[in-house]
Amino acid sequence: MKKIFTLLIVLFTLSIFFAETNNIFTSKESLSSDEINAILLMREEEKLARDVYDYFANLYNSKIFYNISNSEQKHTDSVKNIIEKYNLEDPFINSTGVFENEELQNIYNDLIEKGSNSYIDALKIGAMIEELDIKDIRDSLNYIDNEDIIFVFNNLEKGSVNHLNSFMKNIEKLNSQYSPIYLSEDEFYKLIK
Repeated sequence: MKKIFTLLIVLFTLSIFFAETNNIFTSKESLSSDEINAILLMREEEKLARDVYDYFANLYNSKIFYNISNSEQKHTDSVKNIIEKYNLEDPFINSTGVFENEELQNIYNDLIEKGSNSYIDALKIGAMIEELDIKDIRDSLNYIDNEDIIFVFNNLEKGSVNHLNSFMKNIEKLNSQYSPIYLSEDEFYKLIK
C-alpha cells in the first residue's frame, strides 16, 4: 500500500512538473487587437523588406541584397506560422511589390524609387528598413504577452540587427555614412558591431 501511495505521489508531482514545462511556449487562447495588428503588420513589413531587397538584388546584381532577401522570406514565413496558429486572416499578397496595407504600398514605391538612384542609396534604404523593423518589433513587444509570439519577434529582431550590421559594413566600405532615423543614436550604436 505504501508503494502504491508513494508511486501516486511521484506520478502526481511529475504530471505537475511536465504540465508547467509544457506551458513555456504555449499561448493564450485569444489575442488582443494590438497583438493581432502587430502580427499582421509584421507579416507585411517582412514582405516589404524581402520585395525591396529582391528588387535591388536584381537591379544591382548584389549578393548582400540577394542573401538578405532570402532571409526575409524566412522571417515572413515565421510570422505566417503565427497567423495560421491563431487562425488570423493573412494580409500577404503573393505578388512582388503589392501590399494590402496602403501605407506600406506607398512606402514600398518610395523606397524603390529612392534606392534606384544609386547602389549606396539602396544600401541606406536597407539600413533604414532594418532600423524601422527593430523599432516596430520593440514597440510591439511592449504589449505582446504570448510567449510564442514573443519568441518569434525576438528572433526577428536578432535577424534585423544582423541585417543592419551587414548594411552598415557595406555602407562604410564605400566610404559613406548612415545616421539613424527611427532609433535614438544610443540605441542604434549599441547594435552596431
